[in-house]
Amino acid sequence: MWLYLDRYIGCFVDVPDSPGKPNIAEVTKDTATLTWTPPVKDGGSPVINYIIEYKPTRASKWISASHNITVVETTFKVKDLTEGMEYEFRILAENKAGVSKPSAPTKVVVKEPVSKSLNDYCLLQKTTCQTSNDSLSMSVK
Repeated sequence: MWLYLDRYIGCFVDVPDSPGKPNIAEVTKDTATLTWTPPVKDGGSPVINYIIEYKPTRASKWISASHNITVVETTFKVKDLTEGMEYEFRILAENKAGVSKPSAPTKVVVKEPVSKSLNDYCLLQKTTCQTSNDSLSMSVK
């Protein structure tokens, strides 16, 4: 455990807890938008940055998606991914005392959204498509 004495307010602070496991809000052929919850405990100092990391599932080295970017919100779009690849994502929180342990990772396969592909198919077939839950209905235009 690392403690940091804040000389301005005269108290010790610790690194924050890990943020919540990231959720996948949206996936396209080359991006993934992540959301997560802040750490339960901030260590006595507000979180000033989130570090977003990713890696192909079979790789061992994590890559920073937020290098040279300060991320203060609990959402982030990871760009320049490869279509069809399976990735893992994790989040770390940073405060004055340092960086937290990483969140639990989330896996996702980067691909074109099904709804967009379905809409394109329906346009080509000159039909109207509607989806709800797990069902699909099509009608001729």
